[in-house]
Amino acid sequence: MLDINYIRANRQKVEDAIKNKGYEIDLAEILALDDERKSLSQKIDRLRQERNQISAQMKNGKPKSSRKSYLNSSRSFPRSRRATRKN
Repeated sequence: MLDINYIRANRQKVEDAIKNKGYEIDLAEILALDDERKSLSQKIDRLRQERNQISAQMKNGKPKSSRKSYLNSSRSFPRSRRATRKN
């Protein structure tokens, strides 16, 4: 199995090796899927960071008036992650 970074750095070499072995593999699709995976991973990390910031603010005793908005926004994070994973 080749590392995705090696494939990116040596795309033509990998394509030639694939053809020489008689396989038909679309490297463009593989690289596009990896880009999408990276993007989704970054989005999940941002959502986790936001959730952790809200959690820390709640522990510090935010006023009750804004507490409800923090709770509502923090409850939406699991739904956002599930939607991200489904797409």
